[in-house]
Amino acid sequence: MKLDNLDELADYLVREWNYVPVRAPETAEKLLSLGSEIRNAFKIWFKSGEFSDTPVYSGLSPKSLNRLVHLKPPAIFPLLDWIRRDPNEAMRAIQEELITKQQEPYI
Repeated sequence: MKLDNLDELADYLVREWNYVPVRAPETAEKLLSLGSEIRNAFKIWFKSGEFSDTPVYSGLSPKSLNRLVHLKPPAIFPLLDWIRRDPNEAMRAIQEELITKQQEPYI
C-alpha cells in the first residue's frame, strides 16, 4: 500500500483499525496532510508498528502520547499535529476528554 493514496489509506483504516467507513477518508486526509516530521513518524509506525521518540511537541512524542491516551494508533499522529499547531487548546482537551474520562470509574 502507498502512503500517499487517500483511498488506499482510508481502506486500510477501515480494514485494520475498524474506523467507520464514512469517517475514514477524513482521517486519511489528515494523515496525508501532516507536516514532514510527524508524517515521518507516522511512516515509521506504519512500517514497523513502533512509535518513535520524535518529534516532540509540548513534551510529547508519538511514543509518549500513545502511552498517555487510549486512541487507535493512527489517531496519535493527527493529535500530535494538533498539539504542534495549538498546544494550549490541545493539551486542555487531552486533559479533559482523553485522560480524565478514561480514569473515571464505571458506575
